[in-house]
Amino acid sequence: VTPVFTIFKRNVEEALSIRNIKAPLHILKADGGSLPMEHMVSRPVETAFTGPAATVLGLSALGAIGNEHTVALDIGGTTTDISLWKQGRPLMTKSGVSIREYPSAVRSFAVTSVGIGGESVVRVVDGEITVGPERVGPSVALGGIEPTLGDALIVLGYASYGKVGLAERAMEVLANRLNASTNGNTTQTQQQLAGNVTTSDVARLIVNKALQTIQHGIDEVVRAENKRPIYVVADIVNPDVFVPAQIVVVGGTAPSLGPSIGKYMDLPITIPENAAVANAIGAALALSTIELTVHVDTKRRLLVIPELGIKQQTCTLKRVEQVVERAKEALSEEALRLGLGKDQDIEVISIEDFPVVEGWQSMERLITVKVQLAAGVKQYVE
Repeated sequence: VTPVFTIFKRNVEEALSIRNIKAPLHILKADGGSLPMEHMVSRPVETAFTGPAATVLGLSALGAIGNEHTVALDIGGTTTDISLWKQGRPLMTKSGVSIREYPSAVRSFAVTSVGIGGESVVRVVDGEITVGPERVGPSVALGGIEPTLGDALIVLGYASYGKVGLAERAMEVLANRLNASTNGNTTQTQQQLAGNVTTSDVARLIVNKALQTIQHGIDEVVRAENKRPIYVVADIVNPDVFVPAQIVVVGGTAPSLGPSIGKYMDLPITIPENAAVANAIGAALALSTIELTVHVDTKRRLLVIPELGIKQQTCTLKRVEQVVERAKEALSEEALRLGLGKDQDIEVISIEDFPVVEGWQSMERLITVKVQLAAGVKQYVE
């Protein structure tokens, strides 16, 4: 991630300098927190997956989720990001995100992407319509060279942008290709449409293909959530199986495709005001976060807080609860010094407690506690 982040940081700083913008420069983390750009130079990996994080924060700011089990969709030009919410809170990854095939310890919202967006390319392959996952440019209605899902939405009257005539022509070309590809053999598509394929038929088929892909993605995400290992007895006694009760849709394609998703999945659909810029709102309102790690070796009476350069060799802490309180105190002090954290909750990210066994007895412990200012958004006022 480092080379990509280095180039990105330089380009952003140059762009701001050219425009004489001297405002403080922050960047999101994958878990929804925000930090000054300079703080991320030493750990750029935490800037991965911040696009989905911005959307999750935007959904929180817009107040569209509620307390029911909710599937949130961010439909952009290339992909649809899927996140699950319980009791008004987004689910987090359990063991860190994977960047390509590489696992990491980076905490992130549990967001999965499928290759469907407003500019997903539409093609005829072996007599069948395919939608996405590639994007080769804008919709034909906006001057693109290949038809897209957006063109189909325009033809059906679900979207109103660009040149309608160009979108209709793109659908007509696809219809002609479908009709010409049969060579006397009726394809599955023509069987569904019972005969000659029209421009409207093609547009509806494209939208249905997109809806199928999105539903499949949602089904896979829900299935994976409900198969996660259970580590707490309370979850065995009172299992909270995720059953979608509503769908919230944001992103540039939300107004045109969102209602069809609700009908297709037979679930209540909400498209909040300002849905098209939810991720921008989330990024702008993200709270700044910092995190600290406290290591305690009770045998050596050693306490270390690496982020602050603290090494204390007269530590008297013996129990996890004491170390947690010490971590919270240190974080509060550092946040106050940096001018952060006013009325902001402190979140315990992880606790590790290992016994040190000597002479067949566990007398001492190695304890590690990580805490941070809880990620979230400032109050949103239009």
